[in-house]
Amino acid sequence: MAKKVVVAFSGGLDTSYNVMYLTKEMGYEVYAACANTGGFSPEQLKQNEENAYKLGAVKYVTLDVTKEYYEKKKWLNAATLLESVVVPFRGTEKGEEALYLLAMSHFNNEDHLTARSYFTGYFRSYPRGKYAEFCKFHVAYCYYLESPEAKLDQEFTRKAIDEFNSFLELYPKSERVPDANKYLDELREKLAYKAYLNVKLYNKLGNYQGNNYQSAIIAAQNAMKEYPGSKYEEDFAFLILKSRFEEAELSVESKKAERYGDTVDEYYNFINDFPNGKHRKEAQRIFEKSSGKK
Repeated sequence: MAKKVVVAFSGGLDTSYNVMYLTKEMGYEVYAACANTGGFSPEQLKQNEENAYKLGAVKYVTLDVTKEYYEKKKWLNAATLLESVVVPFRGTEKGEEALYLLAMSHFNNEDHLTARSYFTGYFRSYPRGKYAEFCKFHVAYCYYLESPEAKLDQEFTRKAIDEFNSFLELYPKSERVPDANKYLDELREKLAYKAYLNVKLYNKLGNYQGNNYQSAIIAAQNAMKEYPGSKYEEDFAFLILKSRFEEAELSVESKKAERYGDTVDEYYNFINDFPNGKHRKEAQRIFEKSSGKK
């Protein structure tokens, strides 16, 4: 009985010679296997199979290594192989699939920055492709995942909002619309909280190196316009009232009466909008202190 041997067969000169030598000269039963990392076209794979049999192989198989790595969740291995085929197959169905799998490999490996660049590249290259909607959503979702805590710079938060809005414009009937709206609400609340932290800081700084009370008031008013319905809306309104009161307390005598009057007016605005708010008692205390001094 002839001995059996498996040859890694690429179709090149060396592996072709190995198959022929082992079958013709050594009398082995040769089983040829081609590991397809994505660099072979269907025509090349078919030609490989024909050549292997002509050279004497008793069996030939093609192993789709890239898909195997992906399916086994070996993301870095899959990404390395896929990167080698994306450019040669650009503009083809195979290239489209490879680019999608490459983006997903990085995404599943939690490299959201790199994944986002490939999701973006896919959508630009295949705007009507099989995975276009998915990739467009995941550009925004990667920005969402990269969005830091509120006290840090919020560039990625704003970009996530822009991308989710762009997705909603392009795919208003997508099944991902509820998720996009949920993430948008969360991102806007984060920006509102960022604004709230800034207003609180201005208020705490008081008259340090300038009138920070006015900065607090302006920042809070802008935030209420930009984030209507935010859960920090009452906090913004109360900080406006608090800042007016504290500004009045520290004012020169000639401006005290006017500023206490502004505080009383602000109290009525606050209590009208938030009659049962969590800051009502403190607002009442400010009103009582201010109403006798205006």
